[in-house]
Amino acid sequence: MKKTIDSDWKATLMAVPNYAPVVEENPDTIESAPELTIADGKLLGIVNTGSPSVVILVPDESKPRTIGLNEGWLDNWVIEIINDDNVVWTHTQTFEKHTQMMFQ
Repeated sequence: MKKTIDSDWKATLMAVPNYAPVVEENPDTIESAPELTIADGKLLGIVNTGSPSVVILVPDESKPRTIGLNEGWLDNWVIEIINDDNVVWTHTQTFEKHTQMMFQ
């Protein structure tokens, strides 16, 4: 005797993760990396000599950089003031200021 099954077997199978079809991501959608900010660098050291400079670890770089007054590692950001335990960065276009403390 034949019996007709009156259920949605496809929906039941698709609810099981191992049977659900793999959904491919849209290749036109590219995940963009988060935009770097001046706070993303890690201030490792301050050298207060005749020409003061700082040692900073820039994201995605393995070696620290040495940066002096009026220099920077991120577009439009330069060091304005080097103090004993912090550095004041200034954005050259917006004149926004950012104080960065050692190891923070």
